[in-house]
Formats: sequence, structure tokens, C-alpha cells
Amino acid sequence: MRTIVLAVAVAAEAAAGGVRVWRLSSFSDFDAGEPDGVRIGTPGEVRPGFATTRVAIDAQAVWSALALRDGSVWLGTGDEGRVLRVQGGDVKEVAKLGAVLVTSLAAGDGGVVYAGTLPGGGIYAITKDGRATLYAKVEADHVWALHFDAARKTLYAATGGGGKLFAIDATCLNPPAGVCTARLHFDSKQKHLLSLAPDGHGGLYVGSDDEAILYRVDAQGRGFAIHDFAGNEVRALASDDAGGLYAAVNEYEEPKGAAQAPADKSAAGGVGAASAAPLPPAPARPGAGKGKGSIWRVDPDGGVEQIHALAGGTVYALLAESDGAVWAATAPEGRVLLLSPDHAAYTVLDLDERQALVLGRAGERRFCGTADGGAFHWIESAPPSEPTYRAKPLDAGFTATWGNARWRATGPLAIDTRAGNTAKPDASWSDWQPVAAGGRAGDEAWGRVRSPPARYLQARARWPRGSEAALSEIAVHHQPRNQRARVSEISVGDEKEKPKEKSGGAESDGAPPPKSAPAAGQRQASVKLRWKVENPDGDALVFRLFFREQSEAGWRPIGGVDPPEPLEKSEAEWDTESIADGTYRVKVVASDERANPEPRHTEHLLVSDPILVDNRKPEVVGLAVSAGACAGRAVDTYSPISAIEAAIDGGPWAPVDARDGILDDLVEAFRIDLPGDLAPGAHTLAVRATDATGNIGVAQVTFRR
Repeated sequence: MRTIVLAVAVAAEAAAGGVRVWRLSSFSDFDAGEPDGVRIGTPGEVRPGFATTRVAIDAQAVWSALALRDGSVWLGTGDEGRVLRVQGGDVKEVAKLGAVLVTSLAAGDGGVVYAGTLPGGGIYAITKDGRATLYAKVEADHVWALHFDAARKTLYAATGGGGKLFAIDATCLNPPAGVCTARLHFDSKQKHLLSLAPDGHGGLYVGSDDEAILYRVDAQGRGFAIHDFAGNEVRALASDDAGGLYAAVNEYEEPKGAAQAPADKSAAGGVGAASAAPLPPAPARPGAGKGKGSIWRVDPDGGVEQIHALAGGTVYALLAESDGAVWAATAPEGRVLLLSPDHAAYTVLDLDERQALVLGRAGERRFCGTADGGAFHWIESAPPSEPTYRAKPLDAGFTATWGNARWRATGPLAIDTRAGNTAKPDASWSDWQPVAAGGRAGDEAWGRVRSPPARYLQARARWPRGSEAALSEIAVHHQPRNQRARVSEISVGDEKEKPKEKSGGAESDGAPPPKSAPAAGQRQASVKLRWKVENPDGDALVFRLFFREQSEAGWRPIGGVDPPEPLEKSEAEWDTESIADGTYRVKVVASDERANPEPRHTEHLLVSDPILVDNRKPEVVGLAVSAGACAGRAVDTYSPISAIEAAIDGGPWAPVDARDGILDDLVEAFRIDLPGDLAPGAHTLAVRATDATGNIGVAQVTFRR
């Protein structure tokens, strides 16, 4: 079960008063839910689909399947190399081959079934009475696909590693003793040949791994590349009655640092490489990351067209219908898709098992085999008695009150809901409750949600027996409980990251390097205020600012208007020119009043640390020149002196030290040694002092040399 994260999964449209609307209307919206007897199609609709009958099997995985004329289905499994037979709901073991995987099955003459295995490249012949003998061995580690050509009495085997196609001739169909010798029919030079399909002219279509090349190989073993796909493998092939071919192409994202194992060594890996221990339940490229799959149609004249691409996951099996429709089994979501002749895509099954690996048809019944929990599913041609669809749960973020549900459907169906406070529905959730009867206009209906307030809500659609209604939209109005925003920090001035200083070869955080004082007139009588806000539910906020002198009790609005004008940004310029110098505090009040009517709106305030307001310039006093030096004092009322500089005759400003060696006090005495090379005559010495808040005071003295 997947859940909705409100901000990123399904759109939740905000409305006045904090009311939000959760809406499902697109294919991706619906496809994230759970179909049960319904099909989800593009561009975004859910309608009755197909019922399924699950048949439990004692196997880790179903790797291959073969439907026989008697209506039974033989399964090749992936734990002990067993072959099972499913007849209706009964399952019997036919043979145990001793291999790790039975990768492929093909029907021969006289009721014989051939089984390809790995590792070791063994092909077994199984008679009607269940006797299994090693029929042939190929010079390869893996047998991936088999095809029996009844006209030529020839069995073909697609193999890996090495990417070779072998043929076993009619002269060896019933060997008197030993095993048949397979001759090389076609060498692709690829790492693996994964899939086979007849071309209708005595040849074969062959799909490869590593470069995802589709070949046509004629009866004489001559190979022709039909198409080089932009992927890694042609995993499956299926042909329809009109001569069209369908190919499942997968492309894998190789994880960083993953090395491709040699294809000719079973221990090192190949596609679905075998080992002494049972293999994972789905074939995987060695070192491969996530994959994405696509389905292509190849016309008899060689035209190639992509008819579907998966949003995520890979395609493992295809089944083509006589009318041009195509079924596809996918992983890792365990879904079965149906592409209509006009290439509209439907999700028809969402299985409990994560990997759907095989598809087939036995008479009028279709079937699917799975891994990650081996199972066999009959796919019935009719929908179940009551098809249902469960949407992915809505995450309101916080406890919410539910309003009306609205839905669009072309016929009768019912909408239920349940609610809870865990991301995955469990026993703590409320029971399913029908939406209260409301109204209907055209194809739209609505009613009140009866589920109790909670953080999560799940909607379910139910089709009454015989209904063919198409559901195209579900929307639920809800109002999450208002969450108070918090002002968490107030800062003064521009926030700049402190630079890294190197000390002894190592980086350490240090204070920024000292700055030269600003030029006269650069200082403005304003304070830059910034504040940080925690806003859990994302409501629109406004802020109001107040100040008071530290010894005062009452607050005054910043800006002089009471009540102050609301601000929408979390920063402001405080003009302090009209207030006396001193130490002040600022109060920031945050309110969500624009998103929530009374009495639901909330406020939060934070008072700043003391802020020094100092608009008075420091003074330079007592300048006196004597004996080649100038002495004086820099004096300020509130802020320590941070810089003293001097300039002679309009020259550049040069820094001056305090008499005590450090600038850190309200009064700093200084002495300036005059240059000895001054020309005779009158000169002007200017001295400027800067306090800690950037105020600058200047004085000058004229002297003669």
C-alpha cells in the first residue's frame, strides 16, 4: 500500500478558510491505487476489468509456462528446477530436473515437453507420464528460450553467455542413447540471447541482451539486425495474427561502482546468473540498478514504433491477441497491463506478488505466473461480481475534518471512505462507510464523508453487478486542523556566512576579516530586521512589528501606525532616525489570519535580544600637533570605537592604533606620527572615527612644517 505525500503526489488545491481539495483525475493518480477487478486506463479512468483466480504453488518463482491443448498449463519454477502442471485449481509436480531454474518450456511432437535450464545448458525431454531425461546439452551456461519448429522437426535454443542460437535436428529427436548434439545455428556475438518468436517464414526473431538488438534469423542460420533499441535487453517477444511483432525492451541504470560481470562465467553472473544457492525471484542484470521498460511494435516491413513506456519498472512477458491488443507482465510492482489496438494503456491486475514474469493463454483463459512469492493466476474474461478500486490514502499532514466527496462517473457506483492515523491502513483505522447521499448533476455526484477526523483518508469505489460505469474523478474536501506558526529567531543586519580561516593548515570557523570603515554619509539610520518562522501547514502569514526601549513597559508599533501595517515578508527595515539612541527590543507577531477565519486563526510572538540603536556620530576631540605628532581622542556615547583613520592633505585614509593598543572603548586616545618628508608650509590632517554601528565623525587640524 502506498501513501500520498500531499505536496508531491496528488494535487491538493487550497481554498479559502484552510479548506483543501484532494483530487484524483489522471492516469498516474489512479494507477497509484489498488485495482481489484477493474482496469485503469489512459487518459484517466477506472472501469470494470477482469476477475482473477489465484492458485497457490509450492515454489519460489514461476519462470516459464506452457499451455497444452488439454487446457493444462505447465510451469517451470525457480527454486529446485521443478516442472508443475496446473489443471483448473489443481497443481501437481510433473518432474524435478535438479537445475536451479527452468527458464523455458516448448511443446514437441508426441506430447513431449522440452525444458531449458540453467546453469549448465541442459535441455530435458519430459514425456506425458512425467519421465524426464537429459535430452541435449548446449555449449553455453544458460538456456533462456526454446522454440520447436514442427515443420522442420527442429528445436531451437537461445542461450547465454555468448549469445548463441543452437539447433537440434530431426535426426536426434529420439536418440537411442545419450544426449543429442546441438549445432550452432547463429552466433550474435552478444552476451545473451533472451527471447524467441517465429517470423512466419521458417525463421525466428531473436532478442539479445547487452545491446538490445532484435535479429531475424532465417532457416539457414543467417542473421539480420532488424533494430538496435536504446536499452540493454529485448526481454520478451510476441507475434499477432497479422504478422506484427511486439518486443519488450528494458533499460537498466547501472549503479555507480558496479562492474559488469563476465557473461561467459556462471559464477560471475550474466542475465539472471545462477549460483549454488537459489537465485533471486526475478532475473536481473549483474550490478544493475533500477530499470525502465517499454513496449514496441515491429511491422512486417521493418517499421518500428514504441507503443508504451512504463513510468517505472520493467517488462518481463508479452501476450499478443488476434485483434492487436497486447498484454504485458511487469516488475517490481507485480502489475499486468493491457494495451488496446489503438495503444491505450490499462492496468488490469495489481497482484500481491511484486514480480509478474510469465503470461499465456490456455484456450479462452489467460494466465499469469509470478515471483517474489510464486503463484499462478487465472485471468477470467468477465469482471468479478463487485469490482472495487482503492485509491492511495490521502495524507492531510495533520488531523483533518472531512467535507464533501465528489466524483464523476458515467453510470452507477458507490464511494466509501475510511480514516486513520497510520500511513498504512491497519486495524486502528475506522471501518469503511458509504458517503452520505448528497446530489447528482449529469455525471457528477457528491455526498458528505462520514469518516471520523484523522490524518489519513482512503476512498474506495464499488461497482454494482452489471455496471460498466467509467470513473474519471474523485475529489475530497478537507480541512486540516490549523497549526500555529512559530517565530523562532530574530536577527539584526545582513546574515552572511562566516568565512573559513586556515590555522596551522587546518580549516576553522573564524570571525570575518576586519573591514575598512564606510565612507562618510554611507551610514543610514535604519536597522535591518530578519526573522525565521516555522510554518507547519504552510498557511499564508502576516507579521506585525513593535518596539520598546529596554526600560519601558509598553510597546510601540514600528512605523508609527497603531495597529501596525501587516507585512508579508519575514524581513523589514526599521527606521530609527526619529528615536533616541539607546538599547531597544523588537517584538515580531506572526498571524495566519488571512488563511483562517476567527476563531481558528492563531498568533505567535517572539521578543528579540537587546538591539543597540546608535545614530549619534562619534566625535574626534582635542586634536593637537606638536613635535612631529598629532594627539587626540575619539569619543562616542553608546557604541565602542571600532576604527580610527587619518589622511594628510586629502590623501588616502590610513588606519591608526589606539594608545592602549586595542579599539574597544567609548573613548580611545590616539597618537599619529607625522611623515618626516612633508614639504615646508601649511598642511591639513583629517581624522575620522567610526563606532560599532557604523556612525562616522570627522575632525581636522591645520599645522605648518
